[in-house]
Amino acid sequence: ILELYCPNLLFYLNDRDIKKLIERSYNQSLKNKDEAIEGFMKVIFMLIIEYKENKVTNIRKEFWYFNYLLGKALEILGDSKDFKELIISLLLNLKTNNFINGLSEIAVLVDCTNRENLSLLHYEFVLSNGKSIDLQLIDSDNNDFYIEILNIFFDKSKYENSNKFIAFIEKRLQDKFLDKTKGLNNSDAHKIYIAIVIHGLTTEIILENNLFFKNVNEYNSIFKCCKDIYVHGHRNQKTEFSFMNSKALVEYIEKYNIA
Repeated sequence: ILELYCPNLLFYLNDRDIKKLIERSYNQSLKNKDEAIEGFMKVIFMLIIEYKENKVTNIRKEFWYFNYLLGKALEILGDSKDFKELIISLLLNLKTNNFINGLSEIAVLVDCTNRENLSLLHYEFVLSNGKSIDLQLIDSDNNDFYIEILNIFFDKSKYENSNKFIAFIEKRLQDKFLDKTKGLNNSDAHKIYIAIVIHGLTTEIILENNLFFKNVNEYNSIFKCCKDIYVHGHRNQKTEFSFMNSKALVEYIEKYNIA
């Protein structure tokens, strides 16, 4: 199943690693009060069922995207111990939205290192204030900085208008930044950036907020700490998953408006 849906995973994990994942996932399942199978084992079983029934659901599409990200990461990061730890952590926490959160972390990492000359130093780095942050990166001049991924699962049924949408995103960004920088000196606080990943937006909501997406850093000073803004979801209700950074998002908006 893994060779079929996620062959790039096998570049990072050998048979022993996979066996350990299954064992730890099984032990996690035994601790559940409802005795439900969770984590890595659950996903493997779901993929087997989908394969036998010839279904294509979100979990299979997400694994296809996961495979794509792993391939890009291999090109950019090579055999990184910290990236392997990120993958294992992701596969051990495949519950509810955790897998999508993990995909966001990998996608942001791949995007940032692909667009800029950056290298991954640590995953889940602990700051001097005791707060954990997702990524510690270093540039070509040996300057390090940190990125925290803020996943926002947007309920499109509660969307009202552009002003309230922007205020909602702004509040979530501010809360996250203040939480991560609390107790830090100014020098360390200025090294922290937030990458916003919004899930669940429709094409209509994206187009209605096109000015915001085109000029994110100009809306409020708090957005200066925003490394980038991403949208993850279905593009025009097609079957493939899309993960667009702000540049790709603007290009998408412009092409859609021209069409």
